[in-house]
Amino acid sequence: MTLLFPLLPVTETPKEINAPLWSLSEQCKSANKAVLITRHLKRANTGAAQTPQCFKFPEILNAHEKAAIFTDEEFTDDAEIWGRFCGDVAAIQGEAENRKITFAEDLI
Repeated sequence: MTLLFPLLPVTETPKEINAPLWSLSEQCKSANKAVLITRHLKRANTGAAQTPQCFKFPEILNAHEKAAIFTDEEFTDDAEIWGRFCGDVAAIQGEAENRKITFAEDLI
């Protein structure tokens, strides 16, 4: 089964780095711990994932159970787990008005 997943175009040029982004400010203080860009991704081939993501509960629960049993990897969202353990994830056009609320400032 293929899952349809909403994506928005990104306006910034995405970069992949060799450390978690949250550690960037600490590592920049030391020349010995420089965070390096490892890949320069193309905006045309990347998108910002939107929520909510919709699944049939028994199927996504089964995927999470497989993830917990068969790997110690960290997954960033349910669609990634779905793609690994259930089937394809197909991109559809997202809606800019559907804003993700992560931080208090997102409510302003």
